[in-house]
Amino acid sequence: MKYTFLVLLLSFLISYAQGDPEKGKEIFAKKCASCHTVGGGKLMGPDLQGVIAKRDIEWLKRFIQRPSALIEEKDPTALALLEEYGAPMPDLDISDEEVEHLIAFLRAAEAGGTGKGGLPSLYIPTLIAALIVAGVLTFLAVSSGKKEVEVKV
Repeated sequence: MKYTFLVLLLSFLISYAQGDPEKGKEIFAKKCASCHTVGGGKLMGPDLQGVIAKRDIEWLKRFIQRPSALIEEKDPTALALLEEYGAPMPDLDISDEEVEHLIAFLRAAEAGGTGKGGLPSLYIPTLIAALIVAGVLTFLAVSSGKKEVEVKV
């Protein structure tokens, strides 16, 4: 019982360390929607539906923050996008926190929404994290017990 608070706290921290899809949706509308859609087809840039499955997350975070750096590094994916769309994506001065929110929004879009009208988009990852933490804490509690049991054969 005394570990319940710890489990809930860890679950909350894990879920929000990954970003808030609703905030990501707002950022997307302000900074990205003029060139991109999520499931609406190509505009000046690619449709971002499915981008989480297509691209490495760390690469995607770097590209969202500073696409010019990847082009300068001659990153093959960034160069292919530049060639396909004919214009580079501008650096939009997006913070690490905003990138996490955008990634959460894109994940939620791939999962079928931003969490409205059903389970919250981070429900399953939070539940899994809570179960893992509860399992670890249970194991620690059981393994640190002091009662010895004699087994008779």
